Amino acid sequence: MIRAAALSYAIVFSLLVGLICSGVIFIAATQKKIEVLQTNKEHVLFDSYAAIRYGMFMVPPGDSVQYIHSSGDTSEVKHQQWGAFSMICTMTHKSPLSKRRAALIGMIQAPELPCLYLPGNSGGLKITGETKIEGKAFVPNGNVERAYIAGKNYPFDQLVFGSTEVAELGLPPLKKEWQNLLPADVVGKTTPQAFIAKDSTYSFHNGITYFQQLNTILLTQAIRGNVIIHSFDSIYVSAKAQLTNVILIAPVVRFETGFTGSVQVMASERVICEKEVKLLYPSVIALNEQTLRNELTRRIVILEENVQVLGGILITSQQPDFRKLPFLELHEQSVVGGLIYNSGETEAKGTVIGSLFTFQLSVRAGGGAYGNHLVDAVISQKRLPSYFLLPGWLQSQEKVQSKLITWL
Repeated sequence: MIRAAALSYAIVFSLLVGLICSGVIFIAATQKKIEVLQTNKEHVLFDSYAAIRYGMFMVPPGDSVQYIHSSGDTSEVKHQQWGAFSMICTMTHKSPLSKRRAALIGMIQAPELPCLYLPGNSGGLKITGETKIEGKAFVPNGNVERAYIAGKNYPFDQLVFGSTEVAELGLPPLKKEWQNLLPADVVGKTTPQAFIAKDSTYSFHNGITYFQQLNTILLTQAIRGNVIIHSFDSIYVSAKAQLTNVILIAPVVRFETGFTGSVQVMASERVICEKEVKLLYPSVIALNEQTLRNELTRRIVILEENVQVLGGILITSQQPDFRKLPFLELHEQSVVGGLIYNSGETEAKGTVIGSLFTFQLSVRAGGGAYGNHLVDAVISQKRLPSYFLLPGWLQSQEKVQSKLITWL
């Protein structure tokens, strides 16, 4: 005979064994579900990357398509223009998961641009001090000479560290869409709303958020993403502001000393970057001179000491006055990385890593003003990193291949 206590022990033991086995089975099943979920997440990420690449090479700006992957997963792909660059947005579906990704892209351009293009039929370019021209330079009559200004002469044996060519009488033409860039070209039919002064992130998967205000806008907030901020008066960007991939539109835009961020600026009168301002890659300053309201006011872009602009500067004029051309002023130790196209006059006391196209050059030194002179300037195409993409503003620039700038 089996005692009742022993039978109870057997039943309890059987229950414990059953619970342990059930737990093992549950853990194994859960682990399998987690493994499948993680695998699906990896597939969605790879599919998103493939959709981005498909959008870069196969989808024209302004179009959106559905892309079917070899696995049967699907992605909605949208290609939109964002200032001087392009944006690819994707939504990838792999049941039950969905993943949104966005990327800012640019274009590899051909042919390679010269480091300097200075048109005209004058005696040529004169250089002195620690000036370095590295790359192919197009100058009047193909002539570069030494100069002596403010107690400085040119100490190097080689005048141009590259080659010299004869420049035409005018600058190479811009593509049509960049010859007269207006706010409407960027904003399109987006409905404006009053500016909301708060920290915000605006997804590129949604429509453009367009803030518009008649009076001055002061920016002190952290704002990033798919947003255009437009003032009909001026925009003042505080050093406290944190701006990422934002477009600013105003007649006058001013960045306070110490500001750091990535922005694209459209102005018609002045853009001023105070000391230590850093406009990170990819940033663009575009100034388009319209009809002058005040004949005494010169349209100008000023980069004060230790300013960095990584991307490009575009200065155009619809009614050029040769006595008072738009002016680009690069102070000492200022650096522009990328493409500068100035249909007016440039005073370059800093460094240009990339290409400088300017209708005129000037410098103020030793109490005098000198035309077509460079003093202590560095203009170098050779120092431009291979990953750096220039804006495609020139008619001669042909799109070779899309290339990813950054994930968003």
